[in-house]
Amino acid sequence: MKGTVTFFSDYRGYGFVQGSDKREYFIHVSQIKSDGQKTLTEGQDVSFTPKETKKGSQAIDLYITETEIKPSRPISISLKRNPFTPQDPVVHAQKFSGRFDSIANAIDALFNHKNILIIGPRGIGKTSLSYQLMYMAQGKKDLLQKFKIDLGGYEFDKLSGDHRCVPGNDLSDICNGLLGTLCASSNEQLQEKSKKVAFGVDIKLFKYSTETTTTTPSPTDISFAFVSEVESIIKRMPHLRKSIVFVIDEVDVLDNDIEIAPFLRATSEKFRLNNNVDVSFIVSGITGTITDLISQHPSVSRLFENISLPRMEKIELEEIIDSCLDGTGVAIDQQAKDDIVKLSNQFPQPVHLLGYHSYKIDSNNVIEIDDVNAAKSFIVSDIKRQDFESKFDGINAGAMTEVIRAMAQAPLETINFNFMRPRLRHMSDDKILGTIGGLREKGIIEKQHRDTYRFCDPLFKIYLRWLFGIE
Repeated sequence: MKGTVTFFSDYRGYGFVQGSDKREYFIHVSQIKSDGQKTLTEGQDVSFTPKETKKGSQAIDLYITETEIKPSRPISISLKRNPFTPQDPVVHAQKFSGRFDSIANAIDALFNHKNILIIGPRGIGKTSLSYQLMYMAQGKKDLLQKFKIDLGGYEFDKLSGDHRCVPGNDLSDICNGLLGTLCASSNEQLQEKSKKVAFGVDIKLFKYSTETTTTTPSPTDISFAFVSEVESIIKRMPHLRKSIVFVIDEVDVLDNDIEIAPFLRATSEKFRLNNNVDVSFIVSGITGTITDLISQHPSVSRLFENISLPRMEKIELEEIIDSCLDGTGVAIDQQAKDDIVKLSNQFPQPVHLLGYHSYKIDSNNVIEIDDVNAAKSFIVSDIKRQDFESKFDGINAGAMTEVIRAMAQAPLETINFNFMRPRLRHMSDDKILGTIGGLREKGIIEKQHRDTYRFCDPLFKIYLRWLFGIE
């Protein structure tokens, strides 16, 4: 079929072609087949194969039919250090915002030798808070100074060890990770305070279970061995305080048969009974099987202070933006800031994601709504497109697709049940509500208020509006 290019964005990597049948077809850069051409110009004549998909009309195998090929021009790239960190936890205290109540509770728990369990949905900032607390426990005062917290003369001065769990980890892997990072922490303090030669520790102890025996040691066996190793390290550094904080992050990725709750209970109680070293654990993970096992395990509740992270308030989200831009020479207008906050769904990670790409796109040292709109389009069409396609493919065809199409038509972020009803006349109220329940179980939508819902990721709604051709 022949057609004409009506729009194409090099930055976004996609555009639209009007076919000879007067229909609009989506075209992705990967479908441009002309040699040496990976861009299109508005008004350009093309030929393509039309294809109907569940995502709409698309143009594939597109060729440019104009004989004149414009020479490519050199592209100049201006690099600048981006203050937003969507891919990493917040490590600089000056960029850490909100969570004052959680910090206050954690300080009290650490002072009273309690362990901390940080729970909440993915992207809510558990890892950032965990590591900020670890830095504070080490004696760094940046977080305390930012929030103007006075400890009344008390100063934390703990050694530390940390381990970020990955799928397939067992208790031995966690112990080895904690011991390895504890050694690094110990070496730093030894060199700084007593100028002694750095040392290491043999952590092969935890490998015997898989290398030399067929019997898997119990959580108690591993716990006692771990405590013994930690105490042997402490004995070798008399110049340092006998106080340690251990961070175990991402426990939700562990297999359900990993008995981390009994291990934590046995380890905490063994350290207390031995009375040789003060140890606190900071454990974080999304609410799920593993974290539920920890919080619900008998006697764990008296050893752990549960800190559940709520969604952030508007003022806290705005503070993230302001603190990241502070000192960069780049400002942001209120409309752009409001849009970023609205799209964040009260989570910090989307603020960093939208802020990162808005900052990258900005060309006049003021992030404006056009910069945010361009960032949204790029994120939806490129950064998160594969994730969104997978999410859409996981939705059952039929009722679920019809419901999310109706929801995507809503002009506001929150969608009332009464808005959907006239758009789904062929479905009964019970059928609509049942379908909504299924979408909630899949993590696609969430209940905002009574009979009011919203997409868990507002950017997914933007993707759906493009997918369904909703203006």
